[in-house]
Amino acid sequence: MGRGRPKGSIADGRSKTLLFQRWQAMLKRTRHNPLYTRRGITVCPAWSDWVAFRDWAISAGYIDGLSLDRIDNDAGYEPDNCRWVTKAVQDANRRPASQWALPQRKIEHSQYPAIWRLRQAGLTLAAIGAEYDCSEATIHRIVHLQGAS
Repeated sequence: MGRGRPKGSIADGRSKTLLFQRWQAMLKRTRHNPLYTRRGITVCPAWSDWVAFRDWAISAGYIDGLSLDRIDNDAGYEPDNCRWVTKAVQDANRRPASQWALPQRKIEHSQYPAIWRLRQAGLTLAAIGAEYDCSEATIHRIVHLQGAS
């Protein structure tokens, strides 16, 4: 995708539509949220293109007010696994909160300088957390220890 606007984005105002925002949120979740990335939740290649996603959404019954729901929460975003539903239906299909937690790895003090360097180089907390198999909160605490020393 590169920098700038996502592939298929529109400069004429359509990018401000709720559907476009839902598409962008889906892409962001699957690329940057460890709750998705660590579980291998991805977007099918066709949906990397805004127009392809928009066309599917409309044919699948999208209207403002509905949410994009994955039927199987352990599978990715693709036409056969997604549907447009009300918030009540989506809430009933959520994973239990007890399953949200990711296994955490203990970070040794000897690793802190490398983490600090990655953060100073501009990596996000999420990216560093993924690299060290730990939460953003853990990386946040480590990064802020540098300022206290």
